[in-house]
Amino acid sequence: MDGPKTAIALWEINGEFPDAAVTNVTIPSNVTFRGLVVNFTVTVANFGNATGNFTTTLAYDNNTIGTQSVMNLAPNATMSLFFSWNTTNVPYRTFTITP
Repeated sequence: MDGPKTAIALWEINGEFPDAAVTNVTIPSNVTFRGLVVNFTVTVANFGNATGNFTTTLAYDNNTIGTQSVMNLAPNATMSLFFSWNTTNVPYRTFTITP
């Protein structure tokens, strides 16, 4: 029987909006088993003075878990995005978050 594996991922913000940032990533546990669904809550923020549009992508080893668009995020506002990662076809090994 295979033991638990750390299953964490990389996130990034894409687009022409330099004032957007990921400020927090929350997961129920940093350990999971292959075949389970891992739910992520990603908090993004707009630190600029203008309303912004951008996309946020969650991935592991260049494999996209999900991409979400953020539209019209007001200056100094935050928003929570929710991603679900089905680990059924994910290889057995350790993955690490890299901001």
